[in-house]
Amino acid sequence: MNYFEENIDLYLEQFKELRKHYPNLRDQMKSEDLFLKGEVCFNKDFDTGFWIDDCYLVEIGFPPDYPDSIPYVKEIGGKVESNYPHVFPNSDQTLCLGTNTEVYQRFNERKTILNFVDDLLIPALYAHAYWKRKGKMPWGDRPHGIPGMFLFYAELFKTIDIKLILTLLRIVIDGNYQGDSQCPCRSKKTLNECHGEKIYSLWQIPYNHVEIEYLYLGIWAYKGSYGAHIKKLLSAGLFVA
Repeated sequence: MNYFEENIDLYLEQFKELRKHYPNLRDQMKSEDLFLKGEVCFNKDFDTGFWIDDCYLVEIGFPPDYPDSIPYVKEIGGKVESNYPHVFPNSDQTLCLGTNTEVYQRFNERKTILNFVDDLLIPALYAHAYWKRKGKMPWGDRPHGIPGMFLFYAELFKTIDIKLILTLLRIVIDGNYQGDSQCPCRSKKTLNECHGEKIYSLWQIPYNHVEIEYLYLGIWAYKGSYGAHIKKLLSAGLFVA
């Protein structure tokens, strides 16, 4: 039994609210998994000054451990090209919405289906439409894989010091938070006054997401391959040290 079968009243309430905004989405079951399929339309500029009015045919799948894991989205209308940089390779047009932690952090603000579509799917579709028209991404092109994870945490903690990022993530994972102790960033402030808020925001995310990314970043740092990537990020203007 999936999450929505166990919480049928909640699902019906969320689906009713979703259909007010996206009336062409329909729900269906495959085996025991829930899917939403249909056309979603938007007319947005997302503060870029470039308005786009477009529609996409999508399939939204809900993993068995939803909402601990985020839904995935496939573009099934043939509008997203195979060379689009934010489609997972060998995935049958599954869109990359961001790093696991980044996506869950945004989803965690309001765990509803409408929130997922409004705050994660529509910006991703807008980004593709912008890329198709302009030949570039609207908000800069964050790299994939471990460099993308690094950039997310660099922006979150406002540092490119990989050792500091790993130290702060270790506090998240261990739960060893002492708010009145000095922050490891050497700001001479306490954790409560400094990086404490960011650490707390990561505690709202399922433990395994942060731990897995911590392990990837740790291996990356151990191999010493991060230095060249940091230089590339800085030279591309993706992060200001």
